[in-house]
Amino acid sequence: MQCTFFSVIRYSKRKQTRRRSGNFLHRGISNGCFLMLLVLDLENIFRPKLPEAIGKLVQLRAPWELELKPLLNLVNLSYIYLLGPLRNLSIISQFPYSLMDLTLSGSGLVEDPMQSLDKFPNLRSLKLLAKSYLGKNMLCSLGGFPQLRVLKIWKLEQLEEWNVEKGALPALHDLEIRFCTSLKMLPAELLRRTLLKIEVISSLVLEDFQEGSGILPSFGLSFPLQGFLPLEQIFKYS
Repeated sequence: MQCTFFSVIRYSKRKQTRRRSGNFLHRGISNGCFLMLLVLDLENIFRPKLPEAIGKLVQLRAPWELELKPLLNLVNLSYIYLLGPLRNLSIISQFPYSLMDLTLSGSGLVEDPMQSLDKFPNLRSLKLLAKSYLGKNMLCSLGGFPQLRVLKIWKLEQLEEWNVEKGALPALHDLEIRFCTSLKMLPAELLRRTLLKIEVISSLVLEDFQEGSGILPSFGLSFPLQGFLPLEQIFKYS
């Protein structure tokens, strides 16, 4: 069976569609497709299972290092998605102020990105995905992220402590944290906000999900909100 490779494949993020996409990749790789594939991003694939034939994808490599020039002059740029390590780690402070939606994945940042990104007045959606940040601490300062409504933090495995000062993230509506295995506490400043939807999925929850009924447990908040809240006490709160 002769196949050509796809440069871009787009699909829905719904679980059923992600499962079909995973099956499609498994069959395609097994049948010798994608032999010229350079990058394989499984970020939104549901429980990917790749065949042994993936070893035949000899062109496959890790995401290449991204070398970007300052983007401040792109005054109409509103959406940025960066996949791969950044050669110039300070570039995130040189995005245009028109930026509304930012996704970083594999960026390898060693300094807290919140200290640079909270200055963007129009930023409404921020996604920090796997290995985008390699540090242990994050701080959202007073007055930071004035318009941010959606914040997703996935697989920041080194992150241990996240502080949110009173008055930071005033417009935040949707917070999602997945598989940040070292993060043990959630800032109570966020949990006091009645209009904020919070969803947390940890490795502990995933084990229960895989071994149990397939339904993620849900817990209310019936304990004092002082300082921080242990993540093991919250898996989904809305």
